[in-house]
Amino acid sequence: KGEVVYDGETIYAWDARAARIVWWYWNASGGYLEGTATPGAEGLIQTEGQNHGGANQLDRTRSTIRIGAEGWTFTPSYEKDGEWKSDAVRVYR
Repeated sequence: KGEVVYDGETIYAWDARAARIVWWYWNASGGYLEGTATPGAEGLIQTEGQNHGGANQLDRTRSTIRIGAEGWTFTPSYEKDGEWKSDAVRVYR
């Protein structure tokens, strides 16, 4: 139908040598990100990632994920050309 569809997939793994959670995210726009996820108290997870896509894509990402009994929230921020911007909080149930 001529619609642009964005899609992606994330894989998480345990890096035994660094003793941390790592992740890779591949997206439909031809890029991929790799980063780390750090669990905290009360269902909190902090992520950071570096983009390896084209120069027109974001440079780095950071997010806070909070998992609770009723669902989870995702609070992202992105860096492009040295400037960080926050994006809308997403709530999943």
